[in-house]
Amino acid sequence: MNVNESPPLHEVALGILNTGVVPDQPQKLTRRNRHVLLDFEIFGDHATTWFVRRGHSGEPVDESYNFVRSNGVWRSTGGGGASPGADLASRPTIDELVVHNEMIGSWRHFPDFAEPCDFARYDGASYGSGPVSFRMQLGVGVAELRFSDREPRPVASHGYAIVIYNPKRPPTMSAFGPNGESLGQVGFMRQPRLPWRR
Repeated sequence: MNVNESPPLHEVALGILNTGVVPDQPQKLTRRNRHVLLDFEIFGDHATTWFVRRGHSGEPVDESYNFVRSNGVWRSTGGGGASPGADLASRPTIDELVVHNEMIGSWRHFPDFAEPCDFARYDGASYGSGPVSFRMQLGVGVAELRFSDREPRPVASHGYAIVIYNPKRPPTMSAFGPNGESLGQVGFMRQPRLPWRR
C-alpha cells in the first residue's frame, strides 16, 4: 500500500473494535481526509460501524460494516455502501424533521419506529437473522440518547448515529438536549418485516 493511501475501511473498523480507540476524526471530507467515522456501536457480540468517505468524483458515499464476535475475535459479516452519503455540513432542526417525517410518513414506510418520531430521521437499516443495525440523523439540539436496555450515548456534532437492537426485545430511545431537557421518546418495532425482494 502506498504511504499516502488510507487502509481499507473494514480494516479501520476492525482496528477500532479490537482496540477501543477511535482515531482523530476530521470535520469534513477533503482530498486529504478521505473518510470520517460517523458512529459505531457494540451490542453484546455484535458490532456495526458507519463511515462516510469521499467518492471518486468528490461526492460523499456511506459505508457500513457489520461484525460478530466469536471466541473473542471480531469477524466481518459483510457491509455495503450507498450514495449520496451523509452530509456533514447540514444537520436538520427538529422542526424540519417533524415536517420531513410527516411528509413521507417514515414510521409507516420503515418499520423500525413504532410511532412518529420528532427528533430523528431514518437513514437506513441492515436486517438479517440477528440484530437490526439502524442508522439515523438526529436534529439540532439532540445531545444525548438514552435507551431502556443500555447506557446513555452522547450524540456527535453532525447528528448521525447508529443503533443495534434485538428485534425480539426492541428498546425505547429517548432524546435529551444539552441541558438535560427531554426532547421526546420513540420505541422500535418488534420483529420488523424484511424489505421487499425484487
